[in-house]
Amino acid sequence: MIRIIKLHKVLNPFPSEAFNLKQPIDLNCIDQESYFAVKPYNMSSTNKLVAVITGAASGLGLAIAKKLAQQNIRLALLDKNKQLMLSQQSQIHGESAFFEVDVTKEAEVKTAVDHVVSRFGGIHILVNSAGITGVTNRKSHEVDAANLQLVFDINFTGSFLTSKYVLPHMLSNNYGRILHIASIAGKEGNAGMLAYSASKAAV
Repeated sequence: MIRIIKLHKVLNPFPSEAFNLKQPIDLNCIDQESYFAVKPYNMSSTNKLVAVITGAASGLGLAIAKKLAQQNIRLALLDKNKQLMLSQQSQIHGESAFFEVDVTKEAEVKTAVDHVVSRFGGIHILVNSAGITGVTNRKSHEVDAANLQLVFDINFTGSFLTSKYVLPHMLSNNYGRILHIASIAGKEGNAGMLAYSASKAAV
């Protein structure tokens, strides 16, 4: 069974504080039974599971990695920021491996997924947490097209590419869980955040 889940993240309405990574991520607001109780039907323990997490070096990606590690799930940590990821990896207890990848580059994503499968033997969980707000506090007609494209490339296309290359491995196992990180901004829209709101609506 393949299950795709969309998690709506509540974004601070003040963009300058929206992704303040110094603030602790509170996972108590998430239905942990639904999102983290991932014991499959045909496996006796979660230590046989492999989770791929994008944007794993910070924010929700790092918080989710720590949570899944507590369940003895083996982790493939994907992030573009090698230095930050390596500095954070010591906080994640259990078996994990870091893969440097730009989720907007299809060739890099495919290679990373192939390396994960080679390293761990399969993939059972995908958490698409990589994301940016882009330039904010802009009226719609003031939005820069290049920044709009960048936000969509990371927030939406990145999730599409990782899912594209992970899904075949889940289908071969007849089991998988994919978690996309959306936002309330994608449902209602945030003033001055056209690119972010639209990209999260796409997710």
